[in-house]
Amino acid sequence: MLDALRQGRTDPAARRRLRHVLAAGPWLWPPDGGPPFEAACRIADLAAPPNPEGRVPVVTVREQTATLWYLDAPRVPGHANLGAVASRSWDQARAALPRSLPVLLSSLRPHQTPPSVVRLASHVARSGWARLETVIEGPSLGLAFFLHLVARVSRVPVVADAVASASIDETGRLGPVTGLPLKIDAVARTAPRIRRFLVCAEQEAEAREAAEGRLEVHAFKSAAEATEALYNEALLARLIDCSPSEQRRIGDTLLRLVLTERGLTSWSPVRHAARRARRTWHSGSDEGYLLQFVEAVAARHEENRGELDVPPRAWLERLPRPVRMRVIAHVVQHAADTGSPQPEQALALARQAVPNPPHESFAPELAVHGAIGRLLAATGRPEEALSLQAELARAQFAGFSYDEVSRPLCEWLRLAAALGDRQAFDAALEFRQRLETVGAMGPGDDAFLALATSRGEVLLDPRTSPRALHRLARLANSPAIPDHVRRSAARWRLRTTRLADASAQDQADARADLDAACPPDSAAPEIRVFRELARIDEALALGDAATAQAALAELRAISPALIANLTAHVPEDARPAHVALFYPY
Repeated sequence: MLDALRQGRTDPAARRRLRHVLAAGPWLWPPDGGPPFEAACRIADLAAPPNPEGRVPVVTVREQTATLWYLDAPRVPGHANLGAVASRSWDQARAALPRSLPVLLSSLRPHQTPPSVVRLASHVARSGWARLETVIEGPSLGLAFFLHLVARVSRVPVVADAVASASIDETGRLGPVTGLPLKIDAVARTAPRIRRFLVCAEQEAEAREAAEGRLEVHAFKSAAEATEALYNEALLARLIDCSPSEQRRIGDTLLRLVLTERGLTSWSPVRHAARRARRTWHSGSDEGYLLQFVEAVAARHEENRGELDVPPRAWLERLPRPVRMRVIAHVVQHAADTGSPQPEQALALARQAVPNPPHESFAPELAVHGAIGRLLAATGRPEEALSLQAELARAQFAGFSYDEVSRPLCEWLRLAAALGDRQAFDAALEFRQRLETVGAMGPGDDAFLALATSRGEVLLDPRTSPRALHRLARLANSPAIPDHVRRSAARWRLRTTRLADASAQDQADARADLDAACPPDSAAPEIRVFRELARIDEALALGDAATAQAALAELRAISPALIANLTAHVPEDARPAHVALFYPY
């Protein structure tokens, strides 16, 4: 491309080809100024690189040929066809969009047909021959499909200096792709205006090595993370620029999102959207509380923080009772995890809302009972919490609420073990076996129950639980399960190998698992929590009270309200051991 512009090629076929790629978007344009740029302006009949207008660049590899394309509206002439796997990636990107954006400003319905994939340029490895693709196979367009949808649905300008190569699943999680070094080399050599190359977190090191400083590599775990990095300001600006009726619709959407949790992979966009709306909308008291509630719930999911008032009575009473119960459950859980509102205020609100015991309550009320149990456990009443969680699990099973029963069962197992109550723990195991016998457990429950069961077994008898240690090792090395479950499993495995006098090799393996799940150099609060808990475990095993207190101080800095709740009724010298046993994750 640059060679053609430098040489001033004038044959009609070459000019037509150059005009097509220059008019498509800014990606292959030379830097501003100089003869190549002036030649590009003459050939394209443009004074500057054009706005891509919803178009997104992509790159594929087949054998030794890397090809640059752009995504355009469906059925644009001259496009390549999508193979079965690539078509599946489009469907997965569409499924991931509602789970990754806090608000969809227009419907997904008009975007059922995949976009056209139009060729821009090819690059051949030194030892290969050019291979012209007519059918695009593989999952590597997943993130690019998603970013194309963001621009279309939210009506925001496309980021013109980035190209993405990562697979995507229905939840918005990103995965690795093949041919990354050749793709990066092709972009660096043929697309002067592309500065950023987007990959999944798993391939960050590989991409940086291939880029050799020629491109900025940006790695993400999820499509939500990538969207926030690329489009956050534009999306928030669109959120502000809407009518009062749109504001009410968006507020309702945000409330529904936090009450259903809609399989979100990141709460950060929700938190930012609610915060920006609170600051910029001229909202009444009802809308103002709704946005405070949304922002606080998102902040709690992110980092156990967020100020939240007790809901205004008039606002609560206008909600349908099932929705009201969901809101109250969140308020109570918020008080448990963040200390806001005051735990006793939240508890009074909940008990007034659900005066009946669990076995006489309907499903929305059972959610409030579960939140009460969480609050009791976090505020120095674990025996009362254990009794309530066992009663709640039985009530949900009796009422056929199979999708919810694993939550109180996990708490039943966790609290029984922390209290050293073998009889209650065995009763929970017997109850779990009954659930499995009637098929009441879903596949998503396995990791949580395996952690709760293994944690309980090693607490009650660390020297006679090899199966529990094996399960903890498996969980610690399972990237498909939720991160906090994997990190907790790694921490409990290391704690148990030390208490069980395991071999030096077993202890080294357990420490390596903890370092992999919780990198020592990470500043992320959700990672530091488990490292500080592990530090308390080690200090207690060595009788080092000063280090245990220092680690507890670090935990208090990360989650001040939760640690304050857990330690309020515990003597100072016993606080590290109490937190190590009763920390809820």
